[in-house]
Amino acid sequence: MSQPAGSVRGKLFGSILVLRRDGGPPVRIQAFQHGVTVFWHQDSQMFIATEPAGSANADCFLFDAGKPALLSILSTALVTPQRNQHASVTCSEWLDDNRIAVLVSGPAGNMHTKPLAHHFIYDVRSHEMEPTHRGLTASRHGPG
Repeated sequence: MSQPAGSVRGKLFGSILVLRRDGGPPVRIQAFQHGVTVFWHQDSQMFIATEPAGSANADCFLFDAGKPALLSILSTALVTPQRNQHASVTCSEWLDDNRIAVLVSGPAGNMHTKPLAHHFIYDVRSHEMEPTHRGLTASRHGPG
């Protein structure tokens, strides 16, 4: 891999995320409507790509860099009580080898409610999303 090990951050301001391997041709990973931030796993075998909070399709995607393949879309592990409220799902870092910090945020439903802001931890092995504070509930088992 051309990326060094560790939580390497990169910002791409196009609409296509491309993986370049040493000695190989570039591989198109995914198209995004906005810029995307990439966080590499410390062994460079996986990475997360997240769109900025507030964008219409903000979500967090987990990829296998070896295949390359999409492993999970983290928002599908969430069950939200505010179905009509737009929510952005963004990842901020790898906490360790198997856990990712996730923020679910969004505007207030009306002038009498607070903006949505809930923190979760996504476990890569179990595909479970656990809240770190009260708020949204998480499914017991997310996407596989």
